Amino acid sequence: MSPMTVMEKLLLDTLFQVAEIYQSRLQKISIKNMITLLRKRLRMSQRVLAKRAKIPQATLSRIESGKTQPNLTTLEKIFKALFCDIALIPLPACDFDQIVRQQIHLVAKKRVQYLKGTMALELQQPKDEVIQEFILREEGELSANKHFDIWSTGESHDSK
Repeated sequence: MSPMTVMEKLLLDTLFQVAEIYQSRLQKISIKNMITLLRKRLRMSQRVLAKRAKIPQATLSRIESGKTQPNLTTLEKIFKALFCDIALIPLPACDFDQIVRQQIHLVAKKRVQYLKGTMALELQQPKDEVIQEFILREEGELSANKHFDIWSTGESHDSK
């Protein structure tokens, strides 16, 4: 896997800044409420919006009432009819650098636990301080090796 370019990193940083603003200001506004707010702001009835979007009025009513979740195609039709574009922005659950550090820690810990297990078979159980030092050293090596796939180990950090 090739390292990220400066432009790619800037793009992700910008997307995450926008996502952070979205989360802090608009998170509580649902799709159904957004459609209703925009429709009312444009002084448009459900009947008119449904006709413009080329969807049944009953479908629009179910979407606005929260009885059904629209698919992306239907959303595109509705928002286009509301003179809006749709932007899909990933909203990171937490900082990606933190996720990578946690995953590296899991991999390092798994590798050291394996080593600890083989040492226990030989009755050479190291002290916990030594194990923690090994984990830190392994984390440093994994962090420095940008080509090592930290996600192929079977265990992964769960951001939820």
